[in-house]
This record gives sequence, structure tokens and C-alpha cells, in this order.
Amino acid sequence: MGSEEGKKAFRTDEGVELMVILMKEKKMARTRSIKVLDFAMSAEGEGAETCALFVDALGLKTLFPAFMGKGGKKEAALTTEDTEHILGILSSLFSSLESDSAPRVRLLTKFVADDYEKVDRLLELREAAENRVSRWRGVEGVDLDADELFLGKLENGLATLQLADYVLAWICMEDDGIRDHAKMLLSRKGKEFADVITVLEEYAANIEGEEGTEGATKRAIIGNLMNYLDGC
Repeated sequence: MGSEEGKKAFRTDEGVELMVILMKEKKMARTRSIKVLDFAMSAEGEGAETCALFVDALGLKTLFPAFMGKGGKKEAALTTEDTEHILGILSSLFSSLESDSAPRVRLLTKFVADDYEKVDRLLELREAAENRVSRWRGVEGVDLDADELFLGKLENGLATLQLADYVLAWICMEDDGIRDHAKMLLSRKGKEFADVITVLEEYAANIEGEEGTEGATKRAIIGNLMNYLDGC
């Protein structure tokens, strides 16, 4: 069974609803459910339909407590892997949910609520990932080739940083209040949108795919996000 067929069967057999339930449970079940949802909601086509179903299944209500680091039942904070997969889910939601649709409005509203506390959290995750990348760069081996260096960065925070900045760019573009709040938070750390653009440039440069493919579509989206941030 191909990946798209698998995603369709996953939706038909109420896999999304089951994963939302498991996200509330103990660590292993929660971690695996987040990972499964990240995969199922990625890509175009079937992934986009899964994203809409996830919101309809009240997935946001479960996802954001985890995103805020509150954990599941009797559980500690998220692992680094959990965080990356949660950001992957958010990335897919912003990539796939239709503009001005009810599910997309519900998603964006989460970032506006409670004095932008989830924007604060996103910037915290961004800073932590950026620090991990910086520390790794400080100890990286001189004998590694370009591909090995890039893979090392991905494994040591770059993937999380790229996803965080992708989500950050989307929410800034869609809400002026979020944009101004994020700009203020970045400035407090000596950062600006130019730093986010630099991360997104590297993200786009390493996405493969010819014209008309999912990869090309993702690069175009990132290009539009960078253009917006450059104008801020």
C-alpha cells in the first residue's frame, strides 16, 4: 500500500481520532501518536484532508497543551523528538488548511489567545533550537564534508529551528498583532526577521523537487513568506 493510500485508510478507519485520544495518554503512546500524526498530515492531497479532519476531531485542543510543554497524564515535559513532530504538525496545518476556512481560523486563534502565550512558546523553542545548532557548530569535526555537516546540523537542532521559523513566518503574515509581538520578542534577544529569513533560505535551498511537485510548491510558499518578512 502506497503512502497516499495508507493515509486515506488511516482517515477512513478513524485513525486520526484514535491518535488524538492517545496524545492525552502516557509518554510512549503520546510520543508515537504525535509521530504518526506528523507523518499522516504531511504532504499534499491526502495529507491536506487529514489536516482538516484533525481540527474537526478537536486535535488542536490536545495538541496545544503538549506544545506548551504541559505533557500528558502523569508525564513530564516533551522530548526534543516530540517537539519536532509537533512543529511538523503545525507546519502541515498552515501549509494545507484553506485560507479563511473555519479550521484555519481556529488554528490562528490559538496563537492570538491568552496574550500571545503560544507565540512566546514558539520563540522559546526557536531560541533553544538555535542554541543547539550553535553549540554543535562549535564542536563539529573539521573532516566532515558538506553533506555530513548539514545532516549533523539537522540532527542537532536545525530541523526544529526551520520548522519553528516556518510556523513563525506564517502566523506573522496572517496576523499583525502576532507580527508585532514576535518582532518585539526577537529584538529582546538581539534578533530580527532577517535572522528568520536566513533560516528559511537554507530550508528552501535543501528542499528537492522539480516544477509541479510538492517540493517546488513548498519552496514557493517559503519564498512568499520570506518576501513578506523582508518587507517588515
